[in-house]
Amino acid sequence: MRGTLGKHWKLSKKVKKKKSELAIKLGIGKWFKGRKYSKEHCKKISEYQKTRKHQPQEGFQKGCVAHQLTKKTRFKKGYIPWHKNKHTPKTSGKNHWNWKGGKSNLTNKIFSSLEYKMWRNSVFTRDNFICQDCGYSKGGNLEAHHIKPRYIFPELTFAIDNGITLCKDCHKKTNTYGGKVNRKKNDSCI
Repeated sequence: MRGTLGKHWKLSKKVKKKKSELAIKLGIGKWFKGRKYSKEHCKKISEYQKTRKHQPQEGFQKGCVAHQLTKKTRFKKGYIPWHKNKHTPKTSGKNHWNWKGGKSNLTNKIFSSLEYKMWRNSVFTRDNFICQDCGYSKGGNLEAHHIKPRYIFPELTFAIDNGITLCKDCHKKTNTYGGKVNRKKNDSCI
């Protein structure tokens, strides 16, 4: 079935030649095909090309943003871009066009802080990287859980005694998981 669609639209060589001749007569399409520039005109083009500031690179088309990269311009394995690890103060923070006044919420700031990471690691170490509910001991599936919720007791956020190691499944079973509180059971966690 492949390739059958549109077979009846293929033009014969005779028809193509007629269309080409008609286009040349009318001055449309590839009307310049087969003609050559005069030597004088070639010199003018050459002089103009020498005065241009930017010569397009191989494989680059003017106005094309995502151009095809050739073997010469393609990034090689191990190539480090010039702008990696460069700080740009002109376009960062308050100077960035999309700055919204420091809208990072407190939870994100706490979870990305060094103090929180140290608290989490010390809770895991104290519990020997074992879930205290079911005994699961494989890494990567463990989470540090606040016994007394952070939003009720913010002063106990980094208290090691307020943390316990749980696996993801056991953590989901807690009544304070994900900030969703079951109001009836909330008194049991305090």
